[in-house]
Amino acid sequence: NFPTNILNHPYGSTAWVKTEPAYVSYYLEDGDYVKIDNITLGYNFKLNNKKYIKFARVYVSGLNLYTFTDYLGVDPEVNFLGLSPGIDNTGGYPTTKTFTGGIKISF
Repeated sequence: NFPTNILNHPYGSTAWVKTEPAYVSYYLEDGDYVKIDNITLGYNFKLNNKKYIKFARVYVSGLNLYTFTDYLGVDPEVNFLGLSPGIDNTGGYPTTKTFTGGIKISF
């Protein structure tokens, strides 16, 4: 499970490299990105005239909604901890999108 750019001819040559993919400067990419990471939309209902319900809120939330980038890897947001800081782990899974909705009622 490798990115497709490892199939490119390194440094513009016409010969195929017959070794395993290696971390060389040819594969360095610009990792600039802008991410829509957390958005919550909600509406509050004030129900002062109701006998049992005083307040209600309806909301929907989204995490990791979209990443604007030219990066070819799985996710430009790489880990800076551990044994290989700053290296994209191509064997991992991409970050998941999460949607949450709910209702909050005060009696």
